[in-house]
Amino acid sequence: MPVMKPREIEKDIYLFNGESLPVSEFDAEAAIHYPAVYEVFKMTQGLPLFWDAHMDRLEKSLKLAGASVSIDRDQLYQQALRLARENNTTHHNMKIIMNAFDTKPQGDVYLFFITTSYPSQQQLKEGIKVITFEAERLNPNAKIIATDFRTSILKALQQAQGYEALLVNQHQEVTEGSRSNYFVIKDNVFFTPPTHQILEGITRQVVIKLLERLGYPLKVMPIPLNFLLEANGLFLTGTSPGVLPIQQVNDKTFDVTLKPLQDLQGLYAHVEETYVKVNG
Repeated sequence: MPVMKPREIEKDIYLFNGESLPVSEFDAEAAIHYPAVYEVFKMTQGLPLFWDAHMDRLEKSLKLAGASVSIDRDQLYQQALRLARENNTTHHNMKIIMNAFDTKPQGDVYLFFITTSYPSQQQLKEGIKVITFEAERLNPNAKIIATDFRTSILKALQQAQGYEALLVNQHQEVTEGSRSNYFVIKDNVFFTPPTHQILEGITRQVVIKLLERLGYPLKVMPIPLNFLLEANGLFLTGTSPGVLPIQQVNDKTFDVTLKPLQDLQGLYAHVEETYVKVNG
């Protein structure tokens, strides 16, 4: 069987329809057979972070893909815990792929660890470089595997030595990152694109609630590229980056020491810690 590239699957064991199998037997072609929907979540201290929110989004992706299959949340949760134990792994990203629902009543379910890169403490403090990339998701609200989409972006990132690409649509609006969402800060007001333009991230949902707790105003609106480049600061949100300051967009640099951004980073880290304590 063809095996998915090392950047896609890691550790020793993966689950296929609940059965533990060696990674050497992973059939990459079967796993990404279209239509396939997926969800990526973070295992922290052996627990899936923000589990219910991820399952809500997986159900939404299945519906948008036209699949009439049901999800057993408790069963998947126990399988995620089991996979973590079998691989002796407590802090890593895990991926669920569901496909074959066009030929099987409940489809196939793959559960496995993927190569994970979390920001360093230096990156969390000093920020990262991103590039802009003219592209749009065909269905931004669903996590549907699109390998050609990722390949072209990865090539551009490698050439520019960037951390992430911000996607620019045909109207010159910056919609989202290729693997993340983003927010802009201007005059102590936060801005983020509307949900119809993006794949709404779980971390983005958490951040919106935290901004309300902190008392900072938020405006949800399409964000023109020119508006973004005139901002005081901006940051990514996502499963791996968490809340990650952006220090540079193409050749333009930004302030990563803004108090509203630092307030948010501190509160988000506290929320992650509290989630694990409460659900552990």
